[in-house]
Amino acid sequence: MIPKGTGTQGGELEALLQQFSQSLEEANRELLDAVRTELRDLHARVGALEGELRIARMQIEALQQSAQEERPADRPAPAVEPPKEPERSPEAERIAEEIRQRHKDIWQLQNAGESPADVAKRTNRPQGEVELIMRLMRQRGTPAPGTGR
Repeated sequence: MIPKGTGTQGGELEALLQQFSQSLEEANRELLDAVRTELRDLHARVGALEGELRIARMQIEALQQSAQEERPADRPAPAVEPPKEPERSPEAERIAEEIRQRHKDIWQLQNAGESPADVAKRTNRPQGEVELIMRLMRQRGTPAPGTGR
């Protein structure tokens, strides 16, 4: 602390320090109030979320109970079979073979492990087109050109 009576400078400095101290205390009070308000809001939100969670758990429990009541325990759930591919007509098979032949170069490069970007460069086709063709080939399990399906 600065001794009193050291002139006007000392008195001014002491007044400035006191003013600074009061400003700090005021800022601390405001910060503390803001933290308390935020904490109160967070507690309210947590309480609301806990209520929603309880409701969701009750709904899940009710659905599970309902499902058990609908299906007797001695009867297992029916097995779901994947949909069967429809038979292809000779015309559809011919078109599929034409498509396989048209994209033979992409098919071969894909099987060689080339990336879509490399295939696009080597075949001089847009990368998006190559990616689409490659994706369709993977989805359909397209066999090598000339091997049929």
